[in-house]
Amino acid sequence: EKGGGKRAPLPPRIKAGDEVSFMVVEEAAQRTLKASTVKILPKGTVSFETVSETRLKGLVSDLKLGKDGLVTSGHVRHVLSSGVSKSSAGGSSEEAVTAQDTSHEAVVHVSFLLADVLEPRMLVAKGQSVEYCLATNKATGELKARAVTVLPTEGIVERVLESHGYLKADEPCPARMDREVRFEMSDVEKGDLGKMEKGNDVQFFFYLKAGAKDASAIKVKRVHRDKTPKEKMPERMRRQTEVVKVVIKMAAGPDGTRGFVSAGRGKGLVAPAPGSPLPSLNVEAAEFTFGSTPPNAGAFEDATE
Repeated sequence: EKGGGKRAPLPPRIKAGDEVSFMVVEEAAQRTLKASTVKILPKGTVSFETVSETRLKGLVSDLKLGKDGLVTSGHVRHVLSSGVSKSSAGGSSEEAVTAQDTSHEAVVHVSFLLADVLEPRMLVAKGQSVEYCLATNKATGELKARAVTVLPTEGIVERVLESHGYLKADEPCPARMDREVRFEMSDVEKGDLGKMEKGNDVQFFFYLKAGAKDASAIKVKRVHRDKTPKEKMPERMRRQTEVVKVVIKMAAGPDGTRGFVSAGRGKGLVAPAPGSPLPSLNVEAAEFTFGSTPPNAGAFEDATE
């Protein structure tokens, strides 16, 4: 500039493939839309992806933790269908997905971030079972895990005290959780309050409370687990555990219809008129027993002859 002033910096050049933010402006005279206030964004900011509504289950294969002990990112072990190639699962991108082939399936490790965990303080540990939705990047085919939720862990109650207790997760359990975990009685499900005893089988969630260094157990619930191996069960018990069948039969009326409805259902059945006497038993009916001769048996025989 004149007068020795500094020249204003030129705006960065936008090239194909850049990720940008912009505002849409309508030019009424030309009936066109234009992009205004275009700014270049850091690579990876914009993502065009489709998220499946189907909830899938998998195991956490690895994690990265922050200073507060919470998850910053991780991977979920996901099995690809036969129609999906490794390249569509993110290629060789180190951060996105790594794949390994077996003779029948392709296993990929799909990445997720802390923002993808619906309840961040529900402890996500390596080896933890989770549910998630699979997201596919339209441009690259890269897969991500979205809406990640932790599934309950099973274990056994080790000790029960007045206001709290301790339990231990079953093997195999998430990494660093192969020890006694404390739970408060206030974290026991309502129906099991006052019923917790040593040796109870339970389901629970690992939870990292604000300011705490160690995880505790919340939503503790008693469960029944049959410890008899299936192959040692009698045949009838095996069938009962595999199939639950309920048969309900409704009573049939004179006209063949089933069920109980208001008076008058069926042919010839009419509800009594208001104020009319109700039907009663005939107290003058003759008594009879099987094998005895009815009083009018002779008249019946004459009529038949």
